[in-house]
Amino acid sequence: MASILERLSGSSLADGFGSHPGAPSQQLGIGDTLSVTVFEAGPGGLFTAQTDGPFATGGHQTVIPNQTIDRDGLITIPYAGTVRAAGRTPKAVAADIQKKLGPRALEPQVMVSVANNATATASVLGEVTSGGKVNLGIRGERILDVIAAAGGIKAPEQEVIVRLMRGQRTASVALHTIISRPSENIYVQPQDTILVIRQRVTFTALGAVVRQGTLPIPSNDFTLSEALGTAGGLNDSRADQSGVFLFRFERPELVRALGNRIDPSVIGWDIMGKARGNAESLDYVFPLVYRIRLSDPASLLVMSRVRILDRDILYVANAPSVEIDKFLGLVSQTYGIIRGPISIAQIAG
Repeated sequence: MASILERLSGSSLADGFGSHPGAPSQQLGIGDTLSVTVFEAGPGGLFTAQTDGPFATGGHQTVIPNQTIDRDGLITIPYAGTVRAAGRTPKAVAADIQKKLGPRALEPQVMVSVANNATATASVLGEVTSGGKVNLGIRGERILDVIAAAGGIKAPEQEVIVRLMRGQRTASVALHTIISRPSENIYVQPQDTILVIRQRVTFTALGAVVRQGTLPIPSNDFTLSEALGTAGGLNDSRADQSGVFLFRFERPELVRALGNRIDPSVIGWDIMGKARGNAESLDYVFPLVYRIRLSDPASLLVMSRVRILDRDILYVANAPSVEIDKFLGLVSQTYGIIRGPISIAQIAG
């Protein structure tokens, strides 16, 4: 189980957006400005002046004035007319222009490149040095590339949450998860919005521990054993060593990896802890409870491998004898019986 938790526990951008999309294709959009160059096989072509010399050789090129894709998704090229550009690649636009010029130009070849990219951008906001729009190159940029292009983060790494918004979908993950799991450093798509949030990372310790309350997670590799130590350890007079529990929300992938079947009728939660309807959606999480028996020495090794995540709840149950003691205390307060061995004998009698 510990190995599954190490590999799969925590939120995920890759799962939140499903199919692990690769680098986006260089599709053009409204507002992009294109540079168009037409090459002809020799002098005297459609775009070049006539040459009288009998020995004139060599091809000629003509640079068309930059064309901005209009609201209809079109550009206008002399002698070719209007050409649809939005939603297509530069290579496809060049082929279309070349086909239209073919009957009139001298063996034309056309090159189209992006002079100004207005649509292949992503917005980066929040705890970054210089937020704003970041251009996405043809090779594709990943989450960490885009954050670096925005000047990097301004907050401590262990306190940073990265939230990716794409269309109607949103997923959040801790920055250190993206750094430690290369699969989480997914490609950014045009029109994505990346929000870098500074958030105090904490866990809650309850029950029979020395120090109860909401406690900070000081590092990215903070383990369950360290969390128990931060809470002061077990309260020796109250704690049940076989009753240490860890409560957290987990992704469907981990739930299934642990051998559990997800019933589609069960209500799932989104990453922010709000109940949602479709339990099979990849960006939903489900509440799980893990039990650790400290009476088994092997549990100590497991605890040193399980990392504590933001908003985890650590609960240590009271020993059964403590519940009996509480009952005797209640009886003592009600009937004035003195607690202790004599009291127990009187009650038993």
